[in-house]
Amino acid sequence: MPIHEGSSPWQTSELDAVNTLLATIGSQPVNSVDAPSIDASMAKQTLKEISLATQAEGWYFNTDQKRVWSPDAKGEIGLPSNVLMIDNAYGIAEDRKVSPRTNPSAYNRTYLYDMTNNTFLFSRSITTKTVYAFDWKGLPQAARHYITVRAARVFQDRSVGSERHHSFTLRDEQYALAALRRYESEVGDHSIFDDYSVYRVIDRAYPYVTGL
Repeated sequence: MPIHEGSSPWQTSELDAVNTLLATIGSQPVNSVDAPSIDASMAKQTLKEISLATQAEGWYFNTDQKRVWSPDAKGEIGLPSNVLMIDNAYGIAEDRKVSPRTNPSAYNRTYLYDMTNNTFLFSRSITTKTVYAFDWKGLPQAARHYITVRAARVFQDRSVGSERHHSFTLRDEQYALAALRRYESEVGDHSIFDDYSVYRVIDRAYPYVTGL
């Protein structure tokens, strides 16, 4: 998967996003995402929260449709810390259902768990659909923009009583989501069965803005 550098002037940096959130409550911009400011800290945490929630939905840019996992010498399959979701790959015949699970006998690390046979042990490789969490630099611009707008709306809603100099509405969020879905449709090479133009007809999780 491509890594998108955050230093490009044509992409929203994490600092840009944090300052956008701060602007919604009339707070002064900061020069670093780690600035010693309560508002900046809360803005950064909100941005991370919304980023993870968005990425957990699974998009082309953070999903391996057919990731092959191989067991180690003990027969276990350890998982990277940024795995958000694992499911048996579509179109792959597997004889077991799997899921990430904390292994208490391995210092509470996350391993692949065989839910069919109730075990952490595997005798062969297994193929899954896998969704990952990326840091800000790993996100395409369409995702950065949507996450920023959504986080800004959430942040200002939580800051009750603050003077809101720059307000984001649900409609702003819908426009940003529509742009992200267009990006997903264009780069994902979806078929008629999984293209967002078809999927959004039955998708009820978010309202789709028409006429864009």
